[in-house]
Amino acid sequence: MRSVNFFRRLGLFVAEDFLSTDSCSGLRSEMDASAFEKATVIKDGQEGVLDEDSRQVLCVRVTEGTARAVRDRLRGIKPSLEEHFRVSLSKKCHGPDFLIYHPGGFYRPHRDCSEGSPDHIRARRVSVVMSLNAQSHEPAPDTFGGGGLTFYGLMDGPEWSKCAFTLDPSPGLLVAFRSDILHEAQPVSFGKRYMVVTWFTQGEDLPEVQAAEREASKPAS
Repeated sequence: MRSVNFFRRLGLFVAEDFLSTDSCSGLRSEMDASAFEKATVIKDGQEGVLDEDSRQVLCVRVTEGTARAVRDRLRGIKPSLEEHFRVSLSKKCHGPDFLIYHPGGFYRPHRDCSEGSPDHIRARRVSVVMSLNAQSHEPAPDTFGGGGLTFYGLMDGPEWSKCAFTLDPSPGLLVAFRSDILHEAQPVSFGKRYMVVTWFTQGEDLPEVQAAEREASKPAS
């Protein structure tokens, strides 16, 4: 397993224990008790496309109070992200999304912003992933197997373009990276992987971002 310092040297922003053990446990419990739906992808410029050949994960609707608390915590690191990535970011973030990967769940290699996507997706500059439970080689309570977060193209030069580096998750770990970096969530082999993701956009808040946040804040039906 490569150390988090290895990924820091390759340009990622990594914060260990960003969330406490108790916070991770509480979020997992709430996510298990909340409504969910199958997560979708952006395909051919369209949002909300269900494509289980590309992505298999559940998107959970936690309470607005929980989402707000996580969102506020994330906003607190915005200055650090701006300094690290040398970019001016919006005061708002898109999300957070609360995700559960069951056995077999995955997200094939993709970028969080790309040409041809809607404006508020193309405006993403920094992606953030937070892990809520531990990875394990053998089944154990509150752990999962597989499910590593894998990055491509972190090193300069065409010979490195297809070289993959996997960051093994741990509870409370936060990793941020440029949204145009190619990455994937490898298949989970056992247990459930819990995580939170969000995206910071550049500059002024776009109307589409504001609309997306209003939609996300609606109470679960």
